[in-house]
Amino acid sequence: MNAESLDISIGARLWYQGSAWAVVEHDGSGVLLRSGKSFKKVHGASLVGHAEPLSEKVQVENRELDVVVLETLDKVQRAEVERQAKIFDEVFLTGSQASADDLYQAAADKLGVSLRTAYRRGQRYAKQGIVGLVDARRLKSHRPAVDPEWDTACLEVLHSFRDQSNPTVKGVLAKTNALFAARNPSGAAPSRSAGYRRIQELDKGRYTFGSAKQRRSVADRPQGVLGRLRADRPGEYVLLDTTRLDVFAMEPATGRWLNTELTVAMDLYSRCILGLVLRAVSTTAQDVSSVLYQVVTPQHWGPLAENDDPAPYVGVPDNLIAQSTGALPDTIVVDHGKIYLSSRTKAVCHRLGINIQPATPNKPTDKPTIERFFRTLRQQLLERLPAYKGPDVYSRGKNIENQAFYTVTWPCPQIVDTCLVLQAAS
Repeated sequence: MNAESLDISIGARLWYQGSAWAVVEHDGSGVLLRSGKSFKKVHGASLVGHAEPLSEKVQVENRELDVVVLETLDKVQRAEVERQAKIFDEVFLTGSQASADDLYQAAADKLGVSLRTAYRRGQRYAKQGIVGLVDARRLKSHRPAVDPEWDTACLEVLHSFRDQSNPTVKGVLAKTNALFAARNPSGAAPSRSAGYRRIQELDKGRYTFGSAKQRRSVADRPQGVLGRLRADRPGEYVLLDTTRLDVFAMEPATGRWLNTELTVAMDLYSRCILGLVLRAVSTTAQDVSSVLYQVVTPQHWGPLAENDDPAPYVGVPDNLIAQSTGALPDTIVVDHGKIYLSSRTKAVCHRLGINIQPATPNKPTDKPTIERFFRTLRQQLLERLPAYKGPDVYSRGKNIENQAFYTVTWPCPQIVDTCLVLQAAS
């Protein structure tokens, strides 16, 4: 290569302005150079006469990408590689007139290695950059190889438990080995310990041995990128949802244990709670109508104080409202429960001119704020009560119902106070 030409193809390594650079991108007449974490964009023609070829073009297809190799290192290993690169730069870029052996001996003394090891590392650093200082032994996988056909059989077995009860790892391993042996009689199945580790790796994100509800939810979620419902103003979208409270409640008249369900309406734009109803046993369409009535009328929650403002509701300030009942929401977002799609709820929304938008099934991003409110309510209020029973039977303590209980109507004012506190904090 003569002085009037220079190889600047992708992967070529150049010595430019006292550092080793690699060509990583072309942009018209511009060339993007990289040296470690540093990038430099220069005009391609300006490199001629100022840059020198450091080595022959690196064949990217024959080696791993530098970024991939460096990402495999932890913080300590990455710091050690950068320390070695800094030592070689200080030794060889100081302009010393010493011989190469003396320079390598100085680098070996600083690194604490032999002269031969310092020479090998220096040569790799000159040819490959900072990646050449990475110990190749750390890049090798020490996990025993598993037949890809065995992985395929294991994934089929794990998928078969989507709607079933939780299995054991031993049972999954036995079914996988049986399916693999039927398809590949001459194939070699992994050992029991290797099979256990491989099953745990393949089950990541599937929850085969965890919560069955979570396993079904993950399996049913839509494929691809999930969007998000956004509101540009108050009242554009009002979210309605119902949740069962995780506390024991008792009916005062009969003394029966009852479940309590809370129905909440939340404005998507302001995150304000516009209405709520607590119902024993199960929520009805009448409760949904009651929540909608609270949405369209200003509410006074909690004890009234002097010059106390009413609870927030959908719309603009009172002095700009033309209707005596306040402003109506444009759309309510509900799930596919019967109480939300009943004829009573549809009639109320039709009378008030409110659109009903059913949420996409198995898509929690349609109502993320109200789901987060239910979680906050459980963490900030319910789990602090003696009668808290947990979100499921696996989280329930022993004889919790004998410690404390509440009447059906007791939690409602406590929930209202919690809503006020949360809204004031936000």
